Amino acid sequence: ISKSLENKQKEKLPDWQGLLERIYDRMKTEPGINFKDKEDTIQSLLNTDDSELLKGLKTILEGLSTDKSSINEADKETIKKILAQNLIAPATAGAGERLTAVASLLHKTNPKVFKEILQEIVTTDGDQTTKMHEVITELNPLGIMTYNYDTAHEAAWDHKKVDYDLIVPADREKIRKMMRDGLKGHFILKAHGTTKNKDSLVLTNESYSELFTTYSYYKTLVQHILMNHQLLIVGFGMSDPDMMLGNELVVEAKYRTMCRLIEDTGIQTNVDLPCGY
Repeated sequence: ISKSLENKQKEKLPDWQGLLERIYDRMKTEPGINFKDKEDTIQSLLNTDDSELLKGLKTILEGLSTDKSSINEADKETIKKILAQNLIAPATAGAGERLTAVASLLHKTNPKVFKEILQEIVTTDGDQTTKMHEVITELNPLGIMTYNYDTAHEAAWDHKKVDYDLIVPADREKIRKMMRDGLKGHFILKAHGTTKNKDSLVLTNESYSELFTTYSYYKTLVQHILMNHQLLIVGFGMSDPDMMLGNELVVEAKYRTMCRLIEDTGIQTNVDLPCGY
C-alpha cells in the first residue's frame, strides 16, 4: 500500500525484489566492497523468475478443471475461477526464501553498509501518506501491525492527532506494559522495524529468525493479537513468510491450550509443537 510513496532521493519505494536490486547495485559502487565468490549466487537469485515455479501447479489445475471422474462440478467451477482471475500470484513462498537469502548474502558482505543503504532507500521524504493509509485511520483501529518500513501509518495518525505507542519487536518493556494493560491504548507495531533505527530493520534470514526466538515478548503479543482480535488484512498474500509464521503461531497457541485443558484433568501430555520453538 506504500508503493506511491517517495524516499528522500525522490525515488518511488520499491517492492521486495526492487529493494534488494537497489541495495546490490549501490553496494557494488561502494569503495572496499568485494563480493568475491558471492556475486554469481546473488545474481542468480535476483534473476530467478518465480513465475516458472507456478507452471506445474497451473498445469495440474487445468487438468483437474476438465477431469471426468474424481472431482465434482462445484470444485471444477472454483478451479476455473482461480485460473481465470489469475489468483495464483508470482509472490510465492519460494520468492520470499530466495529474497531473504539475497539479503543475508549482502548483509554478510558488509553489515554496516548494507544497513545504511537499506535505511536510506526505505526512509520516506517527509510525512507522506496514501489514500489507503488515510482510510485505515478513518476506521479507527485499536492498533496497526505493519511489515512496511515507511512511516506513512504514523503520519496518517499524526495528521488526525491520534495518541499512540510506536513499538518494534525489541521493545520488551513497552510490550510487557501493553500486555499488562490489556491493549487498551492505540499502537503501531512495526514488525520489521523502523527507519528511525537501522539496526531494527528486518530483511535477512537471520533477522527473521530472531523475531520469535530472541524476542519472546513480541511473539506473545503477536499470538495474542491473532487469537483475540478481529483483523483487517491489507496487502498480504497467504504465501508471505510473515503470514505463514502467523499461522504457525496460531496453531502453536491452540496446541498449548489443548495441552493445558488435558493436563487440568490430571493427564500428562507430551506434544511436539509444530512451530519448532
